Amino acid sequence: HTHPLTHTHTPTHTHTLTHTHTLTHTHTLTHTHTHTHSHTRTHSLTHTHILTRAHTLTRAHTHILSLTHSHTHDDVCLTADTQVKVWMNKYGWTENEDGQIFIHNQEESVKPKNIVEKIDFESVSSIMATSQ
Repeated sequence: HTHPLTHTHTPTHTHTLTHTHTLTHTHTLTHTHTHTHSHTRTHSLTHTHILTRAHTLTRAHTHILSLTHSHTHDDVCLTADTQVKVWMNKYGWTENEDGQIFIHNQEESVKPKNIVEKIDFESVSSIMATSQ
């Protein structure tokens, strides 16, 4: 008496491959609005980060010169002569015969203030009463 033995084996293999690729593109626009003591307004709008950085550093250099120095020699500036001439025309700077560039008269921006104090009898009487 024999029993036939049947064995069936079906291998099943499942492989799932998932690949995710993320590309992010960022475009930044920078707007700089600067007020100085001489009421000079600077507007700059640039489209690339490199130009923004260079433009901002240039404007910051101009801002510092216009606030801290009344005169500067043209060899202090790190830009070409044509750029200095553009700034001179734009901001009203002038050059004297010694090669100095006149930037700003501080006396024109600092105005004296007259302080007027109104003293009446009631305010003086309390001071006089405490001092006796």
